[in-house]
Amino acid sequence: MAAEKRRDARVDTKQDIWIEGQEIRTVAHAGNMSKRGMLVVAPRDSIQVGSTVAVGFDDPQEGGVTVTMQVVWRNERLGKDHIGLEALDSEGLLAFQRVVARYIDRSLPPPPPPPAPSTPAGDE
Repeated sequence: MAAEKRRDARVDTKQDIWIEGQEIRTVAHAGNMSKRGMLVVAPRDSIQVGSTVAVGFDDPQEGGVTVTMQVVWRNERLGKDHIGLEALDSEGLLAFQRVVARYIDRSLPPPPPPPAPSTPAGDE
């Protein structure tokens, strides 16, 4: 999906995460995150579409973050699953969104410098 069609900004991450559900417990890698969810690369056949899972990771400012997510899509590539997870309203949602907001703030380019003050005519 093109970036302009996305509802929320995404940021690429190198975040290691753990995923735990009714029939799964695995370590995975978050490829990108938004306030609404994340793209995860996990071992093949690890999670089925429609599953609800707990996703957790450690963050230096928030500590341990655990948020409930639902698998909304899955695509097998190169022996691994690429999984789209959508964050559900849960106890850890606000902490997750704060982490993502901080990641996005860090990924934005710095604001341009203010314009140089103009010299009034005749002061030259």
